[in-house]
Amino acid sequence: MVAEKELQRSDLDTNQNRLLLRRNEVRRRLLPLLPPEEAEAVESGEGIMLEIFSNVGRFNVNFKYWRSSKAYVFNGSGWGSLRGHHKHIFREGNVLRFFADCPNGETAGGGAGDHDGNGGGRKFSHLWMVVAANRELMEAAEVLNSFKHGCH
Repeated sequence: MVAEKELQRSDLDTNQNRLLLRRNEVRRRLLPLLPPEEAEAVESGEGIMLEIFSNVGRFNVNFKYWRSSKAYVFNGSGWGSLRGHHKHIFREGNVLRFFADCPNGETAGGGAGDHDGNGGGRKFSHLWMVVAANRELMEAAEVLNSFKHGCH
């Protein structure tokens, strides 16, 4: 797992069109999986595109750091589309978890340097997202997904 978020009212606001992510978690789990130039683009606020898969499709979202709020965000039209496709299940209090799929089919997120990935580039090919109504259901979903993705 590279990120977890309990949805807040502001995350669901279509006018804000973003998902705020926890800064410490992103710095500990997601940024180390990026090559230095992409991590710098994220930190500068320029951002990079990440591909997120869910049960309904594939979405290209912008990932960047907002200095004004000192937070990392997923935003852009891809995030708006992802949120729109999940509007029937995105509710305040629901939990989202994002996992990184490595090029070799394993999952990353246990810490920096777990996988060599693609030789100096990103250490994952894309992210996949799981949604659950609460943390207990998320734990059950994570177990089921581990069987689907061959994780142990």
